[in-house]
Amino acid sequence: MPQETMTAGWNEFRSEVLALPDRIGTRLATEANAADALAAALAASDAFELLKLLDETEAGPFENLVGDASAFAKLFECKSGGGGVVDGAALAREQRPDVVDGTELRHPAGVQRVDLNKLNRGTKFPRCLVVRGAGIDRTLLVWETLRTRDRVERIELSDLTLFATNVFDLRHDFATIVLERVRVVGFDCGAGSSAAFDTHGNALLARDCRIEGGYGRGPGDGRLFDVRTPALLARFENCVLSRVAIEARLLRERSTVVFDHCAFLETTEPSETFVSPPRGLVLVACRATSPNGDDDSAQLDLNDLFPGWRQAR
Repeated sequence: MPQETMTAGWNEFRSEVLALPDRIGTRLATEANAADALAAALAASDAFELLKLLDETEAGPFENLVGDASAFAKLFECKSGGGGVVDGAALAREQRPDVVDGTELRHPAGVQRVDLNKLNRGTKFPRCLVVRGAGIDRTLLVWETLRTRDRVERIELSDLTLFATNVFDLRHDFATIVLERVRVVGFDCGAGSSAAFDTHGNALLARDCRIEGGYGRGPGDGRLFDVRTPALLARFENCVLSRVAIEARLLRERSTVVFDHCAFLETTEPSETFVSPPRGLVLVACRATSPNGDDDSAQLDLNDLFPGWRQAR
Protein backbone atom coordinates (compact mmCIF):
# COMPACT_ATOMS: atom_id res chain seq x y z
CA MET A 1 0.00 0.00 0.00
CA PRO A 2 1.49 3.38 -0.96
CA GLN A 3 2.63 5.56 1.91
CA GLU A 4 0.30 8.39 0.98
CA THR A 5 -2.68 6.00 1.11
CA MET A 6 -1.64 4.75 4.55
CA THR A 7 -1.18 8.33 5.76
CA ALA A 8 -4.62 9.32 4.46
CA GLY A 9 -6.18 6.30 6.16
CA TRP A 10 -4.41 7.04 9.43
CA ASN A 11 -5.53 10.66 9.37
CA GLU A 12 -9.11 9.59 8.73
CA PHE A 13 -8.94 7.08 11.59
CA ARG A 14 -7.49 9.71 13.93
CA SER A 15 -10.23 12.22 12.99
CA GLU A 16 -12.95 9.66 13.55
CA VAL A 17 -11.58 8.62 16.94
CA LEU A 18 -11.24 12.23 18.08
CA ALA A 19 -14.80 13.01 16.99
CA LEU A 20 -16.27 9.91 18.60
CA PRO A 21 -16.54 11.25 22.20
CA ASP A 22 -18.57 14.25 21.01
CA ARG A 23 -20.91 12.04 19.00
CA ILE A 24 -21.37 9.62 21.88
CA GLY A 25 -21.91 12.48 24.34
CA THR A 26 -24.46 14.13 22.06
CA ARG A 27 -26.34 10.87 21.59
CA LEU A 28 -26.38 10.07 25.29
CA ALA A 29 -27.49 13.60 26.16
CA THR A 30 -30.29 13.42 23.57
CA GLU A 31 -31.44 10.07 24.95
CA ALA A 32 -31.30 11.39 28.52
CA ASN A 33 -33.30 14.48 27.58
CA ALA A 34 -35.90 12.31 25.85
CA ALA A 35 -36.09 10.02 28.90
CA ASP A 36 -36.53 13.03 31.19
CA ALA A 37 -39.22 14.48 28.91
CA LEU A 38 -41.02 11.14 28.84
CA ALA A 39 -40.92 10.80 32.63
CA ALA A 40 -42.23 14.36 33.02
CA ALA A 41 -45.03 13.80 30.49
CA LEU A 42 -46.09 10.57 32.20
CA ALA A 43 -45.99 12.19 35.64
CA ALA A 44 -48.06 15.14 34.42
CA SER A 45 -50.45 13.00 32.31
CA ASP A 46 -49.59 15.31 29.40
CA ALA A 47 -51.14 13.72 26.33
CA PHE A 48 -49.71 16.24 23.88
CA GLU A 49 -46.14 15.85 25.13
CA LEU A 50 -46.49 12.07 24.86
CA LEU A 51 -47.79 12.39 21.30
CA LYS A 52 -44.90 14.70 20.44
CA LEU A 53 -42.38 12.21 21.85
CA LEU A 54 -43.97 9.41 19.83
CA ASP A 55 -43.78 11.56 16.72
CA GLU A 56 -40.20 12.76 17.16
CA THR A 57 -38.29 10.17 19.21
CA GLU A 58 -38.01 6.41 19.62
CA ALA A 59 -40.46 6.37 22.54
CA GLY A 60 -43.30 3.86 22.60
CA PRO A 61 -45.34 1.82 22.44
CA PHE A 62 -46.99 2.56 25.80
CA GLU A 63 -48.92 -0.65 26.37
CA ASN A 64 -48.89 -0.33 30.17
CA LEU A 65 -50.23 3.22 30.09
CA VAL A 66 -52.99 2.62 27.54
CA GLY A 67 -53.79 -0.70 29.16
CA ASP A 68 -54.43 0.97 32.53
CA ALA A 69 -57.96 2.42 32.33
CA SER A 70 -57.60 4.90 35.18
CA ALA A 71 -54.10 6.10 34.23
CA PHE A 72 -55.04 6.56 30.59
CA ALA A 73 -58.23 8.47 31.48
CA LYS A 74 -56.09 11.11 33.20
CA LEU A 75 -54.76 12.18 29.81
CA PHE A 76 -58.22 13.50 28.98
CA GLU A 77 -58.94 15.63 32.03
CA CYS A 78 -60.21 19.08 31.04
CA LYS A 79 -57.91 21.91 32.11
CA SER A 80 -60.28 24.71 31.05
CA GLY A 81 -63.04 26.30 33.07
CA GLY A 82 -66.64 25.40 32.42
CA GLY A 83 -68.42 27.32 29.70
CA GLY A 84 -71.91 26.17 30.61
CA VAL A 85 -74.52 24.27 28.61
CA VAL A 86 -75.70 25.63 25.25
CA ASP A 87 -78.58 24.44 23.05
CA GLY A 88 -76.64 22.71 20.28
CA ALA A 89 -79.56 22.64 17.85
CA ALA A 90 -80.11 26.40 18.18
CA LEU A 91 -76.41 27.12 17.91
CA ALA A 92 -76.16 25.06 14.71
CA ARG A 93 -78.57 27.49 13.02
CA GLU A 94 -76.29 30.46 13.65
CA GLN A 95 -73.96 31.56 10.86
CA ARG A 96 -70.94 32.45 13.03
CA PRO A 97 -71.45 30.88 16.46
CA ASP A 98 -69.02 31.86 19.20
CA VAL A 99 -68.32 29.25 21.87
CA VAL A 100 -66.07 29.64 24.91
CA ASP A 101 -63.74 26.99 26.30
CA GLY A 102 -65.41 24.26 28.33
CA THR A 103 -68.84 24.59 26.68
CA GLU A 104 -71.25 21.66 26.41
CA LEU A 105 -73.38 21.66 23.26
CA ARG A 106 -76.49 19.69 24.19
CA HIS A 107 -78.59 18.30 21.34
CA PRO A 108 -82.16 17.05 21.87
CA ALA A 109 -83.66 13.90 20.40
CA GLY A 110 -84.12 13.99 16.65
CA VAL A 111 -81.99 14.63 13.59
CA GLN A 112 -79.76 17.70 13.33
CA ARG A 113 -77.02 18.83 10.97
CA VAL A 114 -73.83 19.89 12.77
CA ASP A 115 -70.84 21.78 11.39
CA LEU A 116 -68.34 22.60 14.12
CA ASN A 117 -66.05 24.19 11.52
CA LYS A 118 -68.16 27.36 11.95
CA LEU A 119 -67.22 27.72 15.62
CA ASN A 120 -65.11 30.74 16.54
CA ARG A 121 -64.24 31.33 12.91
CA GLY A 122 -61.12 33.49 12.77
CA THR A 123 -60.05 32.59 16.32
CA LYS A 124 -58.95 29.42 18.10
CA PHE A 125 -61.09 26.31 18.17
CA PRO A 126 -62.60 26.03 21.68
CA ARG A 127 -60.80 23.92 24.26
CA CYS A 128 -62.63 21.18 26.16
CA LEU A 129 -65.70 21.11 23.95
CA VAL A 130 -68.49 18.60 24.72
CA VAL A 131 -71.15 17.56 22.20
CA ARG A 132 -73.90 15.59 23.96
CA GLY A 133 -77.10 14.07 22.64
CA ALA A 134 -80.18 12.59 24.28
CA GLY A 135 -79.14 8.97 23.67
CA ILE A 136 -77.37 6.79 21.13
CA ASP A 137 -80.71 5.72 19.61
CA ARG A 138 -82.46 9.09 20.04
CA THR A 139 -80.11 11.75 18.63
CA LEU A 140 -78.66 11.59 15.12
CA LEU A 141 -76.14 14.22 14.10
CA VAL A 142 -75.49 14.53 10.37
CA TRP A 143 -71.90 15.52 10.88
CA GLU A 144 -69.75 17.75 8.72
CA THR A 145 -66.16 16.47 8.94
CA LEU A 146 -64.30 18.53 11.53
CA ARG A 147 -61.31 20.18 9.87
CA THR A 148 -59.20 22.70 11.73
CA ARG A 149 -55.55 23.72 11.82
CA ASP A 150 -55.88 24.39 15.54
CA ARG A 151 -54.95 21.91 18.22
CA VAL A 152 -58.09 20.17 19.45
CA GLU A 153 -57.18 20.03 23.11
CA ARG A 154 -60.18 17.95 24.11
CA ILE A 155 -63.40 17.13 22.33
CA GLU A 156 -65.97 14.78 23.83
CA LEU A 157 -68.90 13.27 21.97
CA SER A 158 -71.49 11.32 23.92
CA ASP A 159 -74.98 9.80 23.79
CA LEU A 160 -75.63 10.14 20.07
CA THR A 161 -75.24 8.64 16.62
CA LEU A 162 -72.95 10.33 14.10
CA PHE A 163 -73.47 10.00 10.36
CA ALA A 164 -70.26 11.20 8.73
CA THR A 165 -68.07 10.32 5.78
CA ASN A 166 -65.22 11.16 8.13
CA VAL A 167 -65.62 12.30 11.74
CA PHE A 168 -62.24 14.03 12.06
CA ASP A 169 -59.80 15.19 9.42
CA LEU A 170 -57.15 16.81 11.61
CA ARG A 171 -53.86 16.75 9.72
CA HIS A 172 -52.05 19.74 11.19
CA ASP A 173 -51.85 19.15 14.94
CA PHE A 174 -52.61 16.60 17.62
CA ALA A 175 -55.97 16.04 19.28
CA THR A 176 -57.44 14.33 22.32
CA ILE A 177 -60.82 12.76 21.70
CA VAL A 178 -63.37 11.11 24.01
CA LEU A 179 -66.33 9.08 22.76
CA GLU A 180 -68.92 7.69 25.16
CA ARG A 181 -72.03 5.82 24.06
CA VAL A 182 -71.59 6.97 20.47
CA ARG A 183 -72.46 5.15 17.25
CA VAL A 184 -70.37 6.14 14.21
CA VAL A 185 -71.74 5.33 10.73
CA GLY A 186 -71.29 6.49 7.13
CA PHE A 187 -67.47 6.55 7.02
CA ASP A 188 -67.28 3.59 4.60
CA CYS A 189 -68.03 6.00 1.78
CA GLY A 190 -65.89 4.44 -0.95
CA ALA A 191 -63.69 7.54 -1.23
CA GLY A 192 -60.38 8.60 0.30
CA SER A 193 -59.29 6.38 3.16
CA SER A 194 -62.88 5.55 4.23
CA ALA A 195 -61.63 5.88 7.80
CA ALA A 196 -63.64 6.94 10.81
CA PHE A 197 -60.70 8.83 12.34
CA ASP A 198 -58.25 10.68 10.09
CA THR A 199 -55.78 12.69 12.17
CA HIS A 200 -52.19 13.84 12.36
CA GLY A 201 -51.99 12.00 15.67
CA ASN A 202 -54.30 11.63 18.62
CA ALA A 203 -55.11 10.22 22.02
CA LEU A 204 -58.52 8.56 21.78
CA LEU A 205 -60.70 7.07 24.51
CA ALA A 206 -63.89 5.28 23.44
CA ARG A 207 -66.30 3.70 25.91
CA ASP A 208 -69.47 1.71 25.11
CA CYS A 209 -69.39 2.82 21.47
CA ARG A 210 -70.41 1.25 18.18
CA ILE A 211 -68.33 1.77 15.04
CA GLU A 212 -70.54 0.31 12.34
CA GLY A 213 -69.73 -0.20 8.69
CA GLY A 214 -72.40 -0.81 6.07
CA TYR A 215 -74.20 2.54 6.19
CA GLY A 216 -71.90 4.40 3.78
CA ARG A 217 -71.70 4.34 -0.03
CA GLY A 218 -68.92 1.73 -0.01
CA PRO A 219 -69.91 -1.07 2.37
CA GLY A 220 -67.00 -3.36 3.15
CA ASP A 221 -64.35 -0.66 2.61
CA GLY A 222 -64.45 1.00 6.03
CA ARG A 223 -61.51 1.14 8.38
CA LEU A 224 -60.98 2.56 11.80
CA PHE A 225 -57.90 4.78 11.45
CA ASP A 226 -55.88 6.72 8.95
CA VAL A 227 -53.11 8.00 11.24
CA ARG A 228 -49.78 8.24 9.43
CA THR A 229 -47.54 8.73 12.42
CA PRO A 230 -46.61 6.71 15.52
CA ALA A 231 -48.39 9.40 17.57
CA LEU A 232 -51.46 7.30 18.27
CA LEU A 233 -52.68 6.29 21.74
CA ALA A 234 -56.14 4.72 21.61
CA ARG A 235 -58.23 2.71 24.05
CA PHE A 236 -61.61 1.11 23.29
CA GLU A 237 -63.66 -0.24 26.21
CA ASN A 238 -66.77 -2.41 25.74
CA CYS A 239 -67.14 -1.31 22.13
CA VAL A 240 -68.65 -3.04 19.11
CA LEU A 241 -66.86 -2.67 15.80
CA SER A 242 -68.87 -4.22 12.98
CA ARG A 243 -67.97 -4.65 9.31
CA VAL A 244 -64.85 -2.55 9.74
CA ALA A 245 -61.10 -3.20 9.63
CA ILE A 246 -58.55 -2.07 12.20
CA GLU A 247 -55.94 -2.16 9.41
CA ALA A 248 -53.32 -3.33 11.89
CA ARG A 249 -50.79 -3.67 9.07
CA LEU A 250 -50.94 0.11 8.56
CA LEU A 251 -50.46 1.09 12.20
CA ARG A 252 -47.07 2.69 12.69
CA GLU A 253 -44.48 1.15 14.95
CA ARG A 254 -44.52 2.51 18.51
CA SER A 255 -48.22 3.48 18.35
CA THR A 256 -50.49 1.84 20.95
CA VAL A 257 -54.07 0.66 20.49
CA VAL A 258 -55.89 -1.34 23.19
CA PHE A 259 -59.25 -3.07 22.76
CA ASP A 260 -60.68 -4.14 26.13
CA HIS A 261 -63.76 -6.40 26.09
CA CYS A 262 -64.68 -5.42 22.53
CA ALA A 263 -66.56 -7.32 19.82
CA PHE A 264 -65.48 -7.33 16.18
CA LEU A 265 -68.58 -8.45 14.30
CA GLU A 266 -68.40 -9.52 10.65
CA THR A 267 -64.94 -8.00 10.73
CA THR A 268 -62.99 -7.35 7.56
CA GLU A 269 -59.73 -7.45 9.55
CA PRO A 270 -57.53 -10.47 8.65
CA SER A 271 -57.81 -13.28 11.19
CA GLU A 272 -54.04 -13.19 11.75
CA THR A 273 -54.45 -9.92 13.64
CA PHE A 274 -56.51 -11.62 16.33
CA VAL A 275 -54.25 -14.69 16.49
CA SER A 276 -50.96 -12.81 16.65
CA PRO A 277 -51.44 -9.04 17.05
CA PRO A 278 -48.42 -6.87 16.31
CA ARG A 279 -46.51 -5.06 19.02
CA GLY A 280 -48.52 -2.10 20.27
CA LEU A 281 -51.90 -3.69 19.51
CA VAL A 282 -53.46 -5.26 22.61
CA LEU A 283 -56.66 -7.33 22.66
CA VAL A 284 -58.15 -8.06 26.08
CA ALA A 285 -61.08 -10.50 26.26
CA CYS A 286 -62.25 -9.61 22.74
CA ARG A 287 -64.16 -11.73 20.25
CA ALA A 288 -64.38 -11.64 16.47
CA THR A 289 -66.76 -13.08 13.88
CA SER A 290 -66.25 -13.43 10.14
CA PRO A 291 -68.37 -11.79 7.41
CA ASN A 292 -71.58 -13.60 6.46
CA GLY A 293 -70.62 -14.72 2.97
CA ASP A 294 -71.94 -12.49 0.19
CA ASP A 295 -73.67 -10.16 2.64
CA ASP A 296 -70.45 -8.44 3.72
CA SER A 297 -70.89 -5.70 1.10
CA ALA A 298 -74.65 -5.27 1.51
CA GLN A 299 -75.68 -1.73 2.38
CA LEU A 300 -77.56 -1.07 5.59
CA ASP A 301 -80.35 1.48 5.82
CA LEU A 302 -80.09 4.22 8.45
CA ASN A 303 -83.87 4.56 8.23
CA ASP A 304 -84.03 1.38 10.30
CA LEU A 305 -82.45 3.32 13.18
CA PHE A 306 -83.86 6.81 12.49
CA PRO A 307 -86.94 6.60 10.25
CA GLY A 308 -87.17 9.42 7.71
CA TRP A 309 -83.82 10.84 8.76
CA ARG A 310 -83.04 12.39 5.35
CA GLN A 311 -86.28 14.40 5.37
CA ALA A 312 -85.90 15.40 9.01
CA ARG A 313 -82.49 17.04 8.78
